[in-house]
Amino acid sequence: MTEAGVTRAHAGAVARSVPAWAWVASIVVVSAAVRFLLARRMVAPWIMVDELIYSELAKSFAADGRFLIRDVSAGGSYGSFIPC
Repeated sequence: MTEAGVTRAHAGAVARSVPAWAWVASIVVVSAAVRFLLARRMVAPWIMVDELIYSELAKSFAADGRFLIRDVSAGGSYGSFIPC
């Protein structure tokens, strides 16, 4: 076996010795940290766009009974209800 093969075998043994819950927890922590760091540069939350779109849809439905975004048909791209 080559040195690279031994290193890979050792890394695989170490990876198998760590419990699955620890892997999942580490992925969640890293994901949260990355999202936090990226979100620090944003001046508004990501949901802002959805709120504006559904606001426009609600106004047009109340006025005309049709789903329009700035007087243009939404084309069935958005549903009648705000997603959770």
